[in-house]
Amino acid sequence: MDNKINLALVGFGRFGKKYYKNLNQNKHIKSVKIYRKKNTIQKKFHRFLKEEIEKNNFKGGIVATPTKTHYQISKEFIKNKIPIILEKPAGFNVIEVNKMIYLSKKYNSSVIVNHSDLFNVNLNNLLNKIKLVGKINFIEADFGKFDSTYKDRNYLPFYDWMPHPLAILFSISNFFLNPIVEYNNITKKKGSFFQDIIVTLKSKKTTLLRINYSKKRKKKVRKRIIHGSKGLISYDG
Repeated sequence: MDNKINLALVGFGRFGKKYYKNLNQNKHIKSVKIYRKKNTIQKKFHRFLKEEIEKNNFKGGIVATPTKTHYQISKEFIKNKIPIILEKPAGFNVIEVNKMIYLSKKYNSSVIVNHSDLFNVNLNNLLNKIKLVGKINFIEADFGKFDSTYKDRNYLPFYDWMPHPLAILFSISNFFLNPIVEYNNITKKKGSFFQDIIVTLKSKKTTLLRINYSKKRKKKVRKRIIHGSKGLISYDG
């Protein structure tokens, strides 16, 4: 009996190629069918993809397309009860994300958003030792690296990267509070947008979380420092 599965991979850009490389090394994968829009008209591509999903026996799908297309593509998999991995950010706005949550529950179909930092072995080591610091009082995060690929003013670097620190920080502590933008500097150079931003999460007058993010740094930074009642512990991703 052949237990290998067929997958659909939608999007073949930087992340799509990474998925494809890993899938080819997975002994449980029978075949991967790649779909990419290229120069096809958006509505025509979605119609074609819908037909492909309905007629093929896909056991799973991966959506690694630009965020603006996530909802329209993902909903076709969900309605056909095909579980998917979805690249972060999950949707272009909260309305789209809530629609996907609703459809996922309605059709009992799994949607996993790929917050890749959560699979870092260093984070697992941190979580195993987090109790040593006692009650968590304050978390600071330092993120960013130089990247000139952001050309759209409506899709700035922090929007793309924000899920990484939030996913990690929420795995450490339940600081589910509304973020406050304390500082936000956006500059454009040679057609690319760069951003420096400071975001905090506060409870009354007490700051519980501070994220310092910059897309201008020459060296990649992914640091967290957790301050607790018994000391502090740091993590570098």
